[in-house]
Amino acid sequence: MDNKIFDVNGEGVNRLTQTITLAMNDYTKIAGYRIDKKAGIILLWHVDSKEPEHTKFPTPVSAEMAAIMVYEWVMSKEALDIPAKDGWDKNADHDGSNDRGWRCYVNDWGHIDLLKGSETYGIVAIKPAYIWYGK
Repeated sequence: MDNKIFDVNGEGVNRLTQTITLAMNDYTKIAGYRIDKKAGIILLWHVDSKEPEHTKFPTPVSAEMAAIMVYEWVMSKEALDIPAKDGWDKNADHDGSNDRGWRCYVNDWGHIDLLKGSETYGIVAIKPAYIWYGK
């Protein structure tokens, strides 16, 4: 599908598992990942040996296994260096509270925009996002 639209935010590993499962669409397993300073962590359906940023899993993994790893990364200090996708992801000051969660998305054409270029083997990108709770 060339005009894929996918953009979900949430919290917790269970919801992330469901979201990654939905994003996988026609893919049965996840071959690897890459981390980009703009996009966050990107789950890949194919690992290109010519791409040094691609990291291959020892064996392809399910959405559930990937979600556990991704969730731990999203909650890490390293992940906080990834900029918010837009204002809706920020730790905003409002009449309520915020918790750290995640945003799972693709960009135009179902690709993932990187700091330089785009990732064509990406299933979905995930980055930290704050979830807002009003009073």
